[in-house]
Amino acid sequence: ANAAEWRLTLDPISFIHRFRGHLLLANNTDDFAFQLEAHRATWQQARQTRDGADVWLEVGMPHSMPNARRPQILRYVDFALNGGQPLPCLTPLTRSGLTFHTSLKYGAQAVRARLWLTTDPGGFDLTKSGVSKWTKRRWRHIPASLNGSSITATLPADVTERPVRVFIDATDATGYTCSTHFL
Repeated sequence: ANAAEWRLTLDPISFIHRFRGHLLLANNTDDFAFQLEAHRATWQQARQTRDGADVWLEVGMPHSMPNARRPQILRYVDFALNGGQPLPCLTPLTRSGLTFHTSLKYGAQAVRARLWLTTDPGGFDLTKSGVSKWTKRRWRHIPASLNGSSITATLPADVTERPVRVFIDATDATGYTCSTHFL
């Protein structure tokens, strides 16, 4: 009964479809409380109702509400409400073979882009220490190519294990980063 009440009243996927306007969904890739697959499902629900469901995935970002006061989030709010400088938000990630593509949105500029990847499975199974597997995924990154607003990256040949999860992030000259969601 508690799970049903939580889903109805607190789970973002239950009400996000009613939200209008710009939305930044920020999350740690290995968050113990809001696993990446659930975060992605919320983002997909938001994308079905409007353009502007932006993502910021960060490897190793701490789980904490003080993150809501980080300057990056305040800058996004200024952009969304006042037309301020945009973050380097990205279009949804697409794939052609082993090459991944995204583009910068809102006229934003980037000085660096990376392809992040992991072959660690994650999921709901607990390790022997009692820690959920998704909190222990090992992520690595390689440089992605920037060409104007277009960003591409190819999965390295040494990545042969499956499944593999990938996402791209972009960082602007002020050090702020946004990302795609994972494929």
